[in-house]
Amino acid sequence: MYALMSTYSIGSKNRSTAEQMADQAHPVFKSMKGFVSAIDLGDDTAGDSISLSVWKSKEDAEAARAAMAARMNQVVTGMGKASPTRRLFDVYEPKA
Repeated sequence: MYALMSTYSIGSKNRSTAEQMADQAHPVFKSMKGFVSAIDLGDDTAGDSISLSVWKSKEDAEAARAAMAARMNQVVTGMGKASPTRRLFDVYEPKA
C-alpha cells in the first residue's frame, strides 16, 4: 500500500476552509480505484493542514494525486497561500 500526504499552509483563521476542502475531497477519493482510507489533520495555531490518504497501489495513489492536484492548488493559491506539498510513502504495517 501507499500513502499520499498533502501538506497545506492556509493560515490560522482558515480551519473551516480546510474542513470544506476535506469534505469535498473525501467523496472523490472514495470513488477512485484503490482507495483504502483517509484522515485529515490540522494545527490551528500554525494554520497547517495535512491530508493523508492510503491507496492499494502506487499507481492508484499517483492517479489520485493527479486528479486532485489542480483543484486543491486552485483553492489554496486562491487564498494567497503557497501551493501544497505532496509526498508519496510506502506503507508498512507492523506484524505485531
